[in-house]
Amino acid sequence: MNVDKLYTRETSEHGAWCDIRDPLGAETGLRFKIAGAHSDKFRRAMTKAQAKQVNREKLRGRRDITPEELELEFDLMADVLAEVTLDWNAEKDGADWPCNVENAKDVYINAPDVRKQVFQFASDARHYFLSPSSADVSESE
Repeated sequence: MNVDKLYTRETSEHGAWCDIRDPLGAETGLRFKIAGAHSDKFRRAMTKAQAKQVNREKLRGRRDITPEELELEFDLMADVLAEVTLDWNAEKDGADWPCNVENAKDVYINAPDVRKQVFQFASDARHYFLSPSSADVSESE
């Protein structure tokens, strides 16, 4: 087997569509296009988040972490996922809602089930184990 057939970095960069389900597992009609965990975009976002975390730890020194500081750790994953959300069909207040980092972070902070779904989706290479042109094929979990 040609090892090139196992490469997912490029298709991860192009993203794949994730069908969003509500907390009970029902389809919502929402679809988010997500760059995968093997993409350069995801790796850059993770590196940025890890740098924030290390800097916070340096500022804190050796004292115990507070609940407020621990809460910031949840925001770091929202930051990462917001950076790798490439597109969506979301609406807010009856109108199309632009897909941008700020709006995506709002979703990931206020809808933890969506954050969990998108993280699991991005982490699963099967969604990106396709040619770049066919990466738009959606597969829900």
